[in-house]
Amino acid sequence: MSVMTLEQIQPFVKALIDAHPQFLAKGVTAIIDDGTYPKLPGLEKALQNKGLAIIVWELMGLPGESAATGLSNLNLHIAIVIKENIKLNSDVHGTGIHAKTAMQYVLECVPGNPKRTPPGTPIKLHDEEPFEIMEIINGVRTIVVNFTKEHRINPI
Repeated sequence: MSVMTLEQIQPFVKALIDAHPQFLAKGVTAIIDDGTYPKLPGLEKALQNKGLAIIVWELMGLPGESAATGLSNLNLHIAIVIKENIKLNSDVHGTGIHAKTAMQYVLECVPGNPKRTPPGTPIKLHDEEPFEIMEIINGVRTIVVNFTKEHRINPI
């Protein structure tokens, strides 16, 4: 089996989030950031229909290492953004999963060795800034949960 490719990481993290039993029970599915933020397809719909949106942002790079042999160890930053329309989410039509609770569920299901995939390096909570709770803007609370993953690329 081969190691997960860069292109597979966002869908993999989305699948981990989508499989959490509490998100499954409430019909919450993560959205993959395709670079069109803030007009990310599905974001407004999730906030208006269910009151909760979970976004797997595009990967970002952190300082890594390269060997003379061409082997590269990339350090990837995987950010999960949780947005809660507070009023709607607390309504009978909302999920009832508040942003901080959603953060707890993300922390339960994302870190660790890749599950149900070929072997790879573990996803870890970011050491320096594991999460940030932002101010509420226009009734929407935003929390960013930060993970890192060392990703090895071997020369051919």
